[in-house]
Amino acid sequence: MLQIIEIGDVAWQGKTQPVFCRAEDGHEYIVKGKYAGRKALVAEFMANHLGRTLGLPIPPFDVLEVDPAVFKYGVNRQVIELLGQGPLFGSRRVFNVEEISQTNIKIVDPQLQAKILAFDWWVANGDRIYGESGGNPNLLWDVSGAKCWVIDHNLAFEPELMNEFFSNHIFHAARSLWTNRFCREMEEAFTKSLHRLQVLWDQLPEDWVGVDMGLDLEKIQRILSKYQSDTAKFWNS
Repeated sequence: MLQIIEIGDVAWQGKTQPVFCRAEDGHEYIVKGKYAGRKALVAEFMANHLGRTLGLPIPPFDVLEVDPAVFKYGVNRQVIELLGQGPLFGSRRVFNVEEISQTNIKIVDPQLQAKILAFDWWVANGDRIYGESGGNPNLLWDVSGAKCWVIDHNLAFEPELMNEFFSNHIFHAARSLWTNRFCREMEEAFTKSLHRLQVLWDQLPEDWVGVDMGLDLEKIQRILSKYQSDTAKFWNS
């Protein structure tokens, strides 16, 4: 578990109140903790791992904790309290990026759009919303490299938030690329990831799963297995 040696400001306002931190490995992380809640941390850890196994451009991430000396003697007590003690989830900060815009959406590779759409549908993540009037895309655009980064999965594994998924998702139009071949390839990738699900769950900090936080391995397995129990409904809902 990486130690946080420096705590900065709140990264942006929002439900989880992430904080910029520097860890002992020299990298900066966008860290979520106590304010976000255990359920959000588990969702982030599991969904980020699953997304990376599918080859999505998700920044490196890790489990971190605040160095005891920083927690005790840190100046910005209000920000420190957002994190709290114990294990935290940190996504490595990427630089020279901005929130993706309507213009940049058109540059994203269509196959990647289709894969991100399928991934979010698979993990029940309804929190990548964007339209002409804006929204919450949870995608960052690398200005110099013309690349998008996929971030923020704290609302994954929430099937009750999926009612308007195909109307609101930033890449909803890419559903037209869900050909039979594409669906078969994604199912193969889903299945490989499912085989690792128990291993991933066992890597979670005990502090996150030692309490009833509304998300357990059984629920995640049930959500991720829907493509197997009713394949036609999964791809054609």
